Amino acid sequence: MTEQEFTLSRRTVLGGAAAATAAFTFLQQARPSSASAATIQYSWPVEYKYYDTTDPYGQYGAGGWRTYKHRGADFTAPAGTAVKAVADGVVVPTPWNTALGNVVVLRHDDGMYSGYCHLRDSVSVSGGVPRGAIIGYVGNTGSASDGAHLHLTMAYNAAGAEGGGDYNTSHFDPIPYITARLTGVAPPPAIDERLERGFGVFANVASDAWAVGGAGTWRGILPGKGDLYQSLYGTRVALSESDFTEIMQTCVSGRIGDLRVYANSGTNQYVLAGPGVWFVLDSTSAPLFMSQFGDRIALSPADFAKIEAAF
Repeated sequence: MTEQEFTLSRRTVLGGAAAATAAFTFLQQARPSSASAATIQYSWPVEYKYYDTTDPYGQYGAGGWRTYKHRGADFTAPAGTAVKAVADGVVVPTPWNTALGNVVVLRHDDGMYSGYCHLRDSVSVSGGVPRGAIIGYVGNTGSASDGAHLHLTMAYNAAGAEGGGDYNTSHFDPIPYITARLTGVAPPPAIDERLERGFGVFANVASDAWAVGGAGTWRGILPGKGDLYQSLYGTRVALSESDFTEIMQTCVSGRIGDLRVYANSGTNQYVLAGPGVWFVLDSTSAPLFMSQFGDRIALSPADFAKIEAAF
């Protein structure tokens, strides 16, 4: 796919076979979900005064010593300082990490994961732990540590919490996320507001799928393009799989009954199209959509171009 094909309009929706199959399932069911992510209270793992503002999330190492972006937030608390769970959670078994040393990972009720790295001792906690429970002590373990400190990660999956995963889809800055939830009242995703003013970037925390959505638009984002879309339409909103599907419905609701499959007789290109929607189909997905929206309407290249311009 070329860069030109990433140019957005208010009606462009593109995807491959996997995206088309997922979209077909959604359009076939076309029903909202009542499920939503839990709102839980967070707190700091050590005193906030130890947060190292000189090396925040996303920054390269000063002087070039770190050639990749910082994947967490550092707290330069003294060695042996108790490290506490940032929220109620369940311990995810995590092996020794060559770079991060002793690591504890917690899965929280809001679907997020927190990671506590460079701990002094090997992991001894297991099962469920409440917010504020001591889960380890500040240490200097792992090859990426050059002095006693806590490296804290917040992530959408366990791999991200362990310091791995893709930078665009696995983890995020712990500081604003925890700050916004210190009272236990999480700021609701400004989804309606984003859709009203244009487009929003949405992430499915279960599958790491990203999409940009807006009025009449739902478009998958290819790996590595996340920063580009966030720079255009704001920071992504992390959603459960059911909420992700509901937002997809919101973006195309009111247009489902108007969608039809069109075919360009000159190029044999198939699309699912209607007011505000233009979804390019491949040979695998086209039969699925024709079973739902009727047989294709064959058009000459000139008429196909007119339909594309109209929608």
